[in-house]
Amino acid sequence: MKLIKNKINFLIFSGIALMYLLSMPARRPHLDDAWIGEHSYWLQRDRVVKSKLMAGVADSEKRLLLHHKLFTLQGAAVIAIVGFSLSWLKAVSLVYLILMVVALAMTAKRMALFSHSISLTFMLFLLLINPLVFEFSFVFRPEIMLSFLGLLSYFFLWRACQSNQGKPGANALLSGLFAGLGLATHLNGIIFISAGFLVFMLKRRSILALFFASTAGMASMLYFYDFRSFSDIAVWYKQLTYIPTDSGDLNPFLKLLFNSLREHLRYFHSPVEICLSLTLLYVLGRGWKTLWKKQPVLLLYTFLLTLSLSALALNKTSKYLILMLPYFLMMVALYTDQLLEDSRLKELKRLGILIIITLFVSLYNDVGVIVNKYDSGLNQRIREIFAGKEAEKMHVLGPMELIFNEIDDYGQITSLMSYNERLKLIPDLKATKLLRTAQNEDIDLILMDDTYIKVFEMAPFPLGVMVAGYVLSYKSDELMVWERCGLQKTIPLPIKLTTVYDAGPFRFHSAFN
Repeated sequence: MKLIKNKINFLIFSGIALMYLLSMPARRPHLDDAWIGEHSYWLQRDRVVKSKLMAGVADSEKRLLLHHKLFTLQGAAVIAIVGFSLSWLKAVSLVYLILMVVALAMTAKRMALFSHSISLTFMLFLLLINPLVFEFSFVFRPEIMLSFLGLLSYFFLWRACQSNQGKPGANALLSGLFAGLGLATHLNGIIFISAGFLVFMLKRRSILALFFASTAGMASMLYFYDFRSFSDIAVWYKQLTYIPTDSGDLNPFLKLLFNSLREHLRYFHSPVEICLSLTLLYVLGRGWKTLWKKQPVLLLYTFLLTLSLSALALNKTSKYLILMLPYFLMMVALYTDQLLEDSRLKELKRLGILIIITLFVSLYNDVGVIVNKYDSGLNQRIREIFAGKEAEKMHVLGPMELIFNEIDDYGQITSLMSYNERLKLIPDLKATKLLRTAQNEDIDLILMDDTYIKVFEMAPFPLGVMVAGYVLSYKSDELMVWERCGLQKTIPLPIKLTTVYDAGPFRFHSAFN
């Protein structure tokens, strides 16, 4: 029987590993690969974090204090070793996924969470095929790293709450340390500090709460490593609040309340999140007594973590669910394990229906990531056609992904995303006004993809038109090119800007698609 289980485990995790391996070559650059990758690029090159991609937004092009500090530092180290490589930057998150899987497995074993080994396999399987994990484990973003640090913080918190798990004080200190490092990695790491401190207080362990808060506070100070003076706090706050939010005029208490009331947007954003949410609600509805009896600290911590995320994380994007997944999946697997222990087959079948639906939705999304590939030579061909030998002197406005691997080949690259952010302050920054703004900011070349053609209402302009000092020199369904008058090139037509790879199910898409 053990041999059969080992073979099943081998087949399951070999299949998952194959999926991950197939997804990595020519993985399309994510918006955040460019956004956060550029922070690490300038830190490594100029020893200061800035964002020329976001020029015009809170002086980001001069100095940026609002960034993911520990994650940015790691990216700079990678760039120093292997250069500005999209794949190597993405691989940072992959390393943390491996560490998180190991930490989750060890946590489950040390907590004696399951009676059946299949439950551990089940939990790790659900984690690895989750579309959010599958996508962001190969994106240069800090969520996977932050989830790993949060899991370590929870493990030592759990040990501190047990009477037979070593010295409670030392465990509380370690829990606080990892929670603080989480905040230094991403400001949303504050949820691990909030939840951990409240667990200790609610369990009337005020001394442990003090130990936890002390190391959490000290480790959090790493976030401010690049602050040079107290005046930098004002700069950081300006960058944090530059773009107004819907609750901008409310007092702090009402802001937290208003933010919490919108939390459903994170959990019911798409079929991926809906399946996870329904499964979790079912488990909590049917099995909360079992969960409380077996793992009260897990249930309490997860509840407080969920409340903290709803109140403190301003953005309702679903990717922050990655921070919650280890605890959600521990509860789902724990309840499943108890159903197996009690031989409650009817209940297992009901839960199994939700799990099967979740599986199909997850695999559908994962396959989508695998088959959509990136033509890494497209940006170079666009530069050669529209900029030529003058590229190193040109200031270009285009998609953020244009920096791969062109950041050293243009004089400066500013992203259309920066103009999109400014739309929240200047709603009419479209069409002719966009071109006039670009002219005032000395933009030489504008490369606009289909998304931003719609956002900035550029489609009505006919090929060859001259507006605000620019000529529309190329126009297709997926790319519009504006060149400053006097700088335009003679363009050979037709231009083939995309590559199609017909072998098997894979297809390379335009970087501007």
